[in-house]
Amino acid sequence: MLARLRERGHGNPKPRKDILPGDHTLSTEILLSMMNSTVGGGLGAANILTPMSNHLVSTISANQVGKDAPSASTITIDIERGNRMVIKWPSEATALTDFLSQKNETASSDDLIGPIQTLNDGANKKLIPLYVKSAEKINKILKGLKTLVHADGKPLYSIKMSGDYTRWYMAAIKSRGILMDASSILTLDDDKVEVNLPFLKHPLYPWQSKAYLFMNAITEEEKVLPDGEGRTGAEGLILADDTGLGKTIEVAAHLASKGYKAVVACPKSLVYLWKRKIENFTHLSVAVCDANYPSNIDTFDVILVSYSYLKRFGPWPLAEIVQNQRRVFVTDEGHMVRNPDAVRSAMSMMLANLARHTIVVTATPLVNRVGELHSLLKMCRRGWTEASQKDFIEMYGSEEGQKEMAKELKKFMIRRLTHEVWKDAPKGEVGEAWIKLTNRSSYDAAEADFINWLQRQGVDEERLGAAERGRALVKLNYLRQLSAHGKVAEAVSLIDQTMSAGEQVVMFSAYNDPILHLVKHFAGKTGVNHKGQQWSGAEMITGEVNDKNRLRIVDGFQDGKIGLLCIGVKAGGMGIDLPAACYAYFLDLPWTPADFTQATGRLLRLGQTRNCQFIKLLAHNTIDQRMEEIIQGKADIFARTIDDADFKNRVTAMDSTKMHSTIVSSLISSYMNAA
Repeated sequence: MLARLRERGHGNPKPRKDILPGDHTLSTEILLSMMNSTVGGGLGAANILTPMSNHLVSTISANQVGKDAPSASTITIDIERGNRMVIKWPSEATALTDFLSQKNETASSDDLIGPIQTLNDGANKKLIPLYVKSAEKINKILKGLKTLVHADGKPLYSIKMSGDYTRWYMAAIKSRGILMDASSILTLDDDKVEVNLPFLKHPLYPWQSKAYLFMNAITEEEKVLPDGEGRTGAEGLILADDTGLGKTIEVAAHLASKGYKAVVACPKSLVYLWKRKIENFTHLSVAVCDANYPSNIDTFDVILVSYSYLKRFGPWPLAEIVQNQRRVFVTDEGHMVRNPDAVRSAMSMMLANLARHTIVVTATPLVNRVGELHSLLKMCRRGWTEASQKDFIEMYGSEEGQKEMAKELKKFMIRRLTHEVWKDAPKGEVGEAWIKLTNRSSYDAAEADFINWLQRQGVDEERLGAAERGRALVKLNYLRQLSAHGKVAEAVSLIDQTMSAGEQVVMFSAYNDPILHLVKHFAGKTGVNHKGQQWSGAEMITGEVNDKNRLRIVDGFQDGKIGLLCIGVKAGGMGIDLPAACYAYFLDLPWTPADFTQATGRLLRLGQTRNCQFIKLLAHNTIDQRMEEIIQGKADIFARTIDDADFKNRVTAMDSTKMHSTIVSSLISSYMNAA
């Protein structure tokens, strides 16, 4: 099977010789005959009809068969606007009108969305999103109508399908077959895939090798794009492997194996990490597109650009390079471009439209975000997103629709959790250390002031206005900051003990002042790690540290030269690999479980050989304790309502802003109850 996939050639799918662009009758006959092999497992014409279509045929038969009508009424199917299937039928076919206007009681992807229009000649017309399942549903009905005849044996209906529609449908069926073939790659035994590859400098893990083979297979076939310019391109995919499995390396292997050139858009903090990994694993040349990009940037195999650059300067010169060189477009942290109204999303969409194909990279599953998912899938050119966002939400907004969407996503989304593919992956254990505040009186006074302020508002949490909620959030953050300052002294002692045992340490905090205090305290310290490497002092990564210094600091820590690394949660939540450490402390709690997971993922990376300890530093009767109880309570709800395997997915998938807002509201309510 792998050999067959590798043998697939490049270029446009060649239309069958017996289907001509303008030959409606021949195209229709062939297309309808295909229904036996593409729908219903090869059943006969009578058996493939749905209950509704059987009702339709019987109704027409009773009302119209045998009537004196010398010529057949014509039903036509074509493509309009480049993204709509249009069906026209005579007004006397009332049963067909009824069927095409029927709506289920609960909307689902099975509904044929779109109003029926009455044309000037009295015929009916309906535009339906260009989606292969809708086409199959219509084709089932048409196949039944083809069997109806007048008393003299002449057909009741003449069905004509345009060449454009026929070619689109056949290409869609072919694409689905490729996806079905390719899906088996991801389930191959590890010993069936090659991990030492001539186009890479280092061997892959088996799951990485399967990923690049899958990407190669489902992006190989090209088709004419519906832009009217005759350009060709391939459908893309979503790469959503768990954090730490090596998505960057999987993309690099895909590009190197096929000789594709690419443009990669990512957050600014990840630009040089992408550069380093591509150069380390492949022989591809890499350039960064920033304010000082090289004049020959179009000669590099991979061009890296930040979303902030795209937002400030637009897509040029990259748009022309992508189009002229038929480059692949890769959008990393794809959830950052899910909002179609955002500038960076618009810039990314423009590059995706011009690219050979697009790869959306994200560790955040998006199955339950129907509206946002539409934009990402549109970048991938998946035919069922050629509908408008409104139509897409209508098709997939219901529970039934979401299940259908999840089923479709599995065909072109790679999503493996760490424990599923990395059997000996290091584990991460989360613990708590309860600490006495050194500034207890100051903290208690501030907390009492906050409770008094809430009492003066005279309303419950749900009735607080936007301005009052904003002031409440400022006061909550002040409490968090006071608590963090009060825990520094005992944190120093815990870090000392851990480092004395031969361990390098990572400390996370949302606040720069306590981080700076820790760095100054350990500036003159020296020691030896578990590998016998001599370390000296401490460093910090916050939002003020530029990308090149970030890499320098991370390299020093990884090489065993730095004993303590203090990181701002937001600044270091992504783009940093720290498998040299297996101990991390949290001076204060991140606002959301997703932020916590991102932080722990810095240590649980490829290259980590030991189990890791993540220790939350908490203080009794503080905002820490309240936050921990609230967050754990929500985690327990998730654990009770979903399978354990999906627990991390759901926590990570929940919108960070929504989760933050939920936790803030719960905190305010908690303090109001204490008033």
